[in-house]
Parts: sequence; C-alpha cells; structure tokens
Amino acid sequence: PQIEAETLTALSFQKNYVQTGIPVVIKGGFEASQWRGADEWTDDFLLNLIGDSTAVVEVSDSRNFYNDYNAIAQRTMPIRDYFELLDSLEEKSDGKHYYMIQNSIYGVSNPRPYLPQLQTEAHNPPFADGLSLETINLWVGAGGQVTRLHIDSKENLMFLLQGEKEFTLFPFRFSEFVY
Repeated sequence: PQIEAETLTALSFQKNYVQTGIPVVIKGGFEASQWRGADEWTDDFLLNLIGDSTAVVEVSDSRNFYNDYNAIAQRTMPIRDYFELLDSLEEKSDGKHYYMIQNSIYGVSNPRPYLPQLQTEAHNPPFADGLSLETINLWVGAGGQVTRLHIDSKENLMFLLQGEKEFTLFPFRFSEFVY
C-alpha cells in the first residue's frame, strides 16, 4: 500500500505496518521527518558537512551491485573525491560503476565510516515516534544501481532525496521464498 505521511500517526503506523510486517510506501515522509528540506540536501551541502570524511564505495563492471564480492571491489575514499568521480563519469570510459554504500550517520554497531556531522540533520519522522533507530545510513549513487532481492536484518525507513528508486516489497511472511 501507499499512504501520505501527513495522514499517518505513530499509533496507526505501529499497529498497521510495524506490528503486522506489512511493507508500505509513505509519500511525503521526508518532509514530515523535520529534516532540512530535500532541496537543501545538495551536493554542496553534503560536501560542506562531510566532504573530508571517508566513505565505502563499491566498484563494479556493471550497474548490478548484487553483493557478489568476487565481482565487486570495495574502496574507501574521501567523499569529496567520490563526488568528483561521479561528476566526471560521463567523461570516463573505463566502464566502471560506483556506489557509495551504507555509510553510517548513526549507529554504534555499524562498522562503516561514521558521519556524525549529519546526525543533527536526521530525525525520526512523527509517524515513527516511539521507534528506536538502530542505524541511519547514507547511500549515494549516480543512478541505475541494481541490487538483488534480499531480506534486510532490520526494519527500514528509506528517504529518497533525488531521483527515483524502484523497490519490490514483500511481507515478511513470504521471506522463506526469497532465497
């Protein structure tokens, strides 16, 4: 189902989706989260706050990032260098594709580089009041990345800042058929 964030209360979100394990697309969730507006999360904004921090970047010969670590290399690089790399991809002809993956903004248990500069920018949306966020991660790509069907080990709220992303969501009760 799809629902507008402004019509969703913490109680209805907990009761109808979290407790039942039913996936839902929440439209307007970013605006409802009290984060700075999506229009403020520009490349310049991120570079100002975290440009000198390091990030984990996957490199692949295709746009398929299937967690096949035999076919995908991982590199750690300054975020500023990654953004410059994305800007120059149209000029490059090496056939490589890059994806800044799961870089932790918040979360003690996440082994990825830590981006505390963004903690003050990330808040639970009102419909998620009462939920304990274990991690907040930042992913940045040039577009077109594909990952395989999988089950995440934790509940997820995904905020898309720019572009489009296609998800195929299944209720947890079908998880035995995923692998």
